[in-house]
Amino acid sequence: MRITENKGTDVFRNAGAFFNHRFMKLTAVSLVIAICFSVCAFAFDGDDNDRLNYLLLGDSIAYGYGIDNPDEACYGRIVANTNGYNYKNLARTARTSQEQLDLIRSDEEYRRAAEQADIISISIGANDYFTRQDVVFIGLSAAIGINMKLFYKIADQFKENYEDIMDEILALNPDAVILAQTQYVSWYGIAEGVYCKLADVISAGINNAREKYPDNIYIVDVSGKMSGHKEYIADDSVHPNAAGNVAIAEAVLEKLAELGLGTETQPVIAAEGIDYDFFRESFPAPLGVIFEFLVKLLTGYLF
Repeated sequence: MRITENKGTDVFRNAGAFFNHRFMKLTAVSLVIAICFSVCAFAFDGDDNDRLNYLLLGDSIAYGYGIDNPDEACYGRIVANTNGYNYKNLARTARTSQEQLDLIRSDEEYRRAAEQADIISISIGANDYFTRQDVVFIGLSAAIGINMKLFYKIADQFKENYEDIMDEILALNPDAVILAQTQYVSWYGIAEGVYCKLADVISAGINNAREKYPDNIYIVDVSGKMSGHKEYIADDSVHPNAAGNVAIAEAVLEKLAELGLGTETQPVIAAEGIDYDFFRESFPAPLGVIFEFLVKLLTGYLF
């Protein structure tokens, strides 16, 4: 009886040890897989340790919203292809400066990407106005030049947010080179004055941060490339089309060459950008045609 009991105990003990060993191996393998997925989630496209890491942050302009194939042909991708950078684009449509600040403060993907980046292009600010529910009221007030208190209150908040974004990025990565893109003006006629005021307050916020971090922040004159060029603007009268993305890429490449971070100033186009028909794709007929007519009438694109 005693011998049988010992054998039974040994069997259960050995079985327990076997399964415990297998469990530990599976746990170890699972942990390795989880780590690999975690690393991959933060990796830059074309990750190569010998290449500089290029990160885009900000709004729909940086995302490439004006074309149908932004992953292949937005200006960030063009810059990365031209200079052979590892590339990551974390810009998103309709993003405000407050949302960008919140992400860089608390979202691990954004924080890790900022830590790993050598060069960061950022386009942000216009949506602080455009995404507000009272945007029409603000625009009309700015056009007429009355009741500007709210307009400049938003401008002051943007200035504070932009500086805080730079503080957060440079706390994570003191050696980062940040390319701050100016806001171009894409409207004409009556609406042009409103857009110019918006571009001015964005420039003021950028210059304020530039004065604080002159060794890290460099201004890319996107406005100089885009303003006054209707041929660079997408069907929605706001975003860069395929040609506009090439023009912005030229501005970025010129600045990078000036900083010694690239040698090419002529963009390498691996994939042609595909322009989109925003109104007809976004709204059923005849609403798309009607909205297109009204927007182009108000923004100076009808004639």
